Amino acid sequence: MKLTDNLSISGHLTATLHHRVGKVVDTRHVSNSITLGGRDLVMHLYNGDPNLKDTVNRVTQMRLGTGKTAFAANQNALATQLEQGISIEIYESSAIDAQSKTPRKQLRLTATLNENQCNGELQEEGLFTSDDVMYNRVVFAPINKSD
Repeated sequence: MKLTDNLSISGHLTATLHHRVGKVVDTRHVSNSITLGGRDLVMHLYNGDPNLKDTVNRVTQMRLGTGKTAFAANQNALATQLEQGISIEIYESSAIDAQSKTPRKQLRLTATLNENQCNGELQEEGLFTSDDVMYNRVVFAPINKSD
């Protein structure tokens, strides 16, 4: 008898630009793509790769850039990174899938930019581990951020 299971991982970026007084100026919703490096991270959680000594570094930062080249699974960096990573907060929650009615686990990773961070025409975002592995990348319509 052969049993199989399928682990379906997906991601979605929501970028919200606020004016200084808190008013929402723009919001973007874009699905992101997981890199081969990100898929390796998940695979190592199951395989217990002896080269990793049973540890896999977790995603700890978000990076933003101005690059607009299309996603390629073998990428390991943003096309044009603006500055070093922004710390993220991670929230875990449970939900029920609306269609299948099955329980799901969700992670929400949130980063907040200060007025002086990543100013420019933002077009790409990626999540990175503490040892510089890019887990995912997404390209979106430009957001002009200023202080």
